[in-house]
Amino acid sequence: MSIQPNDKYVYVLLTKFSDRASKAIRGLTRSSYTHASIGIDEKYEEFYSIVTKGFRREQFHRFSKERRLETSCRLYKIHVSDEVYEEICII
Repeated sequence: MSIQPNDKYVYVLLTKFSDRASKAIRGLTRSSYTHASIGIDEKYEEFYSIVTKGFRREQFHRFSKERRLETSCRLYKIHVSDEVYEEICII
């Protein structure tokens, strides 16, 4: 499959904060990362996730700076079909 200029991508951001809640989650799950967000913005300015209080829009850079947390992350860029991209945009 060749990549075309108009191809669509989604971005999955896995994060690991250094706060107490994240440390507890890591201890229980044995996972390296404790939070997952999805984005469609190639500038990585907005991501969306589901948290205990519901669906949330996140501005990752602002969140980590405001709390002054040490944050580890991993970003994945995933090629998707036009149909999948449109479905994600509706949500």
